[in-house]
Amino acid sequence: MKLFGNNNDQHHWKNIVTEPDSFKANMLHHCKLTSEEFDSYHKEMKSYRDQFVAHLDSELIMQIPDLTNAINTTEYYYASIYSELHDISIDCPKNLGNYYDICFQESKNYFDKL
Repeated sequence: MKLFGNNNDQHHWKNIVTEPDSFKANMLHHCKLTSEEFDSYHKEMKSYRDQFVAHLDSELIMQIPDLTNAINTTEYYYASIYSELHDISIDCPKNLGNYYDICFQESKNYFDKL
């Protein structure tokens, strides 16, 4: 399940969701992005991934992009996939954002005690 990989990849979101055009339109609305903004962000994230995460190129300074759009699109993607699995008994959180908040608070409580 890739949001920011190559469009041709087997596990790219366009090859996973049943209605890619509708999915993208709804995702853009959810994330308050235009198609052009998403495409630009996609290029930025893919460049970051290619140069510093998946491969280490010769660049000496890492420019970490703002991850807000990555988080928002991932939460939307997760909710969409989760809704498709409603008939399957799975032990996964229903809402990824809420799950993150719970885990963050648990870790904060733990590390505040150290």
